[in-house]
Amino acid sequence: MNTFVDEIKNFKDHKNIYSYIEKQLVYFYHLSSQHNDKDSKNLLKDSVESISLICDDNDDNDVSFSISILNSFKTFLINKVEVNENSNENSNNQLLSIDLGLLNIYKWIITGLFNKKLVKINYHKNQINSSQFSQLRELIEKVLILSIKLLDIPEFLKTIEEQKQFNDEKEYIDNIKRSNLFRDRIIIIFEIIFQFFNSEIDKNIILNLEIKNTSLNQLFYRILEYKIINDNNNNNNNNNNNNNNDNDSNNNNNNSDIISKHWTNLEISNICNQLLIKFQLYYSRKYEFITNLLEYYKWSRTTTEIHFKLLGSLEDNENRWKYNSPYIHSFQMFIQSLKTPSSSSSSSSDDHLFEYLYTSSPIQSHRLILSIIFNLLDCTSNDIKFIGIDILNYLKLNFNNNNHFKSFLVIDNNINNNNNKNNNNNNNNRDIYIKLFDIFKLFESINQNDVFKCAHLLFDLLLILYPINLNNNNLIHPNIKIISQNNNNNNNNNNNNNNNNNLKEITIFNNNFRKYQDIIMLLISILVNQQQQDQKEIESIKKLIILKECNNRIFKELGLHCIQFFNLLIPSLLENLENCSIKSDQLLILEILNSLDEIINYCWLRIINSNYSIDIIKSISPLYNNNNNVYNNIIISILDRLSFSFKKLNKFDKFINIFNNNENNLKNNIDFFNLFIEKYNK
Repeated sequence: MNTFVDEIKNFKDHKNIYSYIEKQLVYFYHLSSQHNDKDSKNLLKDSVESISLICDDNDDNDVSFSISILNSFKTFLINKVEVNENSNENSNNQLLSIDLGLLNIYKWIITGLFNKKLVKINYHKNQINSSQFSQLRELIEKVLILSIKLLDIPEFLKTIEEQKQFNDEKEYIDNIKRSNLFRDRIIIIFEIIFQFFNSEIDKNIILNLEIKNTSLNQLFYRILEYKIINDNNNNNNNNNNNNNNDNDSNNNNNNSDIISKHWTNLEISNICNQLLIKFQLYYSRKYEFITNLLEYYKWSRTTTEIHFKLLGSLEDNENRWKYNSPYIHSFQMFIQSLKTPSSSSSSSSDDHLFEYLYTSSPIQSHRLILSIIFNLLDCTSNDIKFIGIDILNYLKLNFNNNNHFKSFLVIDNNINNNNNKNNNNNNNNRDIYIKLFDIFKLFESINQNDVFKCAHLLFDLLLILYPINLNNNNLIHPNIKIISQNNNNNNNNNNNNNNNNNLKEITIFNNNFRKYQDIIMLLISILVNQQQQDQKEIESIKKLIILKECNNRIFKELGLHCIQFFNLLIPSLLENLENCSIKSDQLLILEILNSLDEIINYCWLRIINSNYSIDIIKSISPLYNNNNNVYNNIIISILDRLSFSFKKLNKFDKFINIFNNNENNLKNNIDFFNLFIEKYNK
């Protein structure tokens, strides 16, 4: 290796630098790689990085050899870009054919050029020939633009998973191998691009590059396509009551999500994150008012909307974008990149999400974002549906409060009324909550985490968008006063206003309450559904999760309004309890018992005046035993509620008779009957 290093140091023929790089330096690279000697490779790397210093006759301001190096790299890039653009088949992406050693050599040369050669030049004192300076700037700008073009993702990488169902396994494995080759090369391209921006920002405006906005926009969208949000907290925060198994499932889901993006990985994403910072700093230097990414996003709103417009089209154009996974992914990354580190504080002034998506957003921009989310949810592909669900979850978790989230989801009614003819679809046919309800209702995935994610978001939206617990008795017991004809006009007007307000509140309550009715009826339909054998697992998961959500939130929100449903709920719950296996359906049994406990809490008056109290006690009795049974505590809670209710109405004898009546067979479970004797029959 020392011989190779000496040869590099003695190289003087800068006119033949292109041939020297492509042949001799690449040969040295592969020779050092064969021996797997890190020290030798590092020695070669240091020598190659210093090559820009060896042919300028010790004159720091002579950049003729630097220009030759950049011309060589430009020629290399032009050849690759032109082949890509002229190729009839994008799957033959030329980047795949580039020798990895050659790319690394150019990366080392460019790194050394900026960090060892160009950094020494004092441009502000005009110590460089003006023609050389102009040529150097033009070359760097051209090389940067060509490098950005190489970031385009080939078609075969966008649809590997979709094509899996049509191609044989061998072809799928071949595509996976090619995706690995692509990623190995794309990371180097990003590292080279990073050098341009890093030097331009960190070295006190060395060249003052004026890169065209079209190229910068192209780079920005490529960064979004290659970025990955590696954050498990979003999923884990969905429910603080998740057990460890749920958390493991979340982690596994995130990992598989990263793997499915065959064009990128965490290493590429990390360099994209660093590049995005330099990208913003470059714009801050170019435009003083752009002090952070949010300002850039607001400034470039129009071009961003044009870029993502296809995703939000009202036309049935799904086939035009649903197979472009990077395009869809880039929209998700755009939304998630709005949450800057400073916005982790509780201050509303730092809420970049709300400011961009609502406060400073024109109504047409607001509608576009909502239309895109709806289209993702409405897509026939489950993977794309879950991108829409993930975006909504992200917004819900990262808006400062639920009111902000609600304001974003619900376009102002006055605006809608003024534009009713043009935008009727936005209000009626493109309701995000209704779409999410339908997704959960027809859900076919057996992945418990997927079902939970969808259900939890559905119930979040229900409580945020359609609150019924308004602490206003008029909503439960309307009491509209009759206006006397003898009252004066002012009193009439005041009373009319009060009545109108009451009617408006009652109407809101009734409209919102229908959503809860729909949820309860969905729960009942899932409980009574006699599944086919191949759908039992799916329905069991849905049953477990919707019961958990209703127990934790919906029954509490409905309160006394649960009385409207107890005649349907209790028989369905008891039938499911009877069909459960005590050993294999433990979680489901617990949720059914919790549901019974909650319903008794609100409907006790109706229950003890019916035969349901007997049915409930008979159904729970086989589950009780003294051997640390997991069901015992909730069973005791149910019995306590029933006992208290009977006492409240002076009917405790009826409660005692339920146990003593031999027809109920409660004495067959000795542990359960002993519980009754010790705790209630005193």
